[in-house]
Amino acid sequence: MQQHYVGGLTAAEVLGLDAIGDAIYRVDPIGRLLPSVPGSVRGLATGRIVETLQERLAEIDLGAVTVGAWSRIREVHAAAERTRVNPTASEDVTLLDHEATSEHHPTLTIWLDGQPVGTLIFDVTFTLTIIGLATVVRGGWLVGLRSGEVTASGRLSWQGHDLLRSPAVTVWAGSVVPLGAGVPLVRTDAAPSH
Repeated sequence: MQQHYVGGLTAAEVLGLDAIGDAIYRVDPIGRLLPSVPGSVRGLATGRIVETLQERLAEIDLGAVTVGAWSRIREVHAAAERTRVNPTASEDVTLLDHEATSEHHPTLTIWLDGQPVGTLIFDVTFTLTIIGLATVVRGGWLVGLRSGEVTASGRLSWQGHDLLRSPAVTVWAGSVVPLGAGVPLVRTDAAPSH
């Protein structure tokens, strides 16, 4: 399995850029929406769909999705409340093994001769499996991750048909991975000191 660090692994990387392109060309959405469009035009339009979908999926940062999910966990929020009065206070909150699912619905409008002729709505689902991970909460902020492993797998579908399922990619958290300036979990006056 390929390894990444939390914060930078995108949906496009999990699914694979080439695999996304292969899946879209295989399903031929332009041919299905507009069967009278000549093959050469269909090929160009499909290429643009692939390019745009890859760009949209590259904007989905699974690290940010994961941290966002953790910030809503009751125990992490409670640690933020306990540490917010003392910016140097730090607590590790163990996250038991669990799964989180993130769903996205990139939409692309198809134009022909300056007129919209159809809309493609893709369904993208990611499953993040978290194994033995702890969050580091300091001064009311989520500031790091300790140990553990996160794996991510994805599925791309269109009109209820699976186009692509990715193998699991390991997001390795290492011993302690700082989360930049941190993510505020409760209202505080200042960012924590590191």
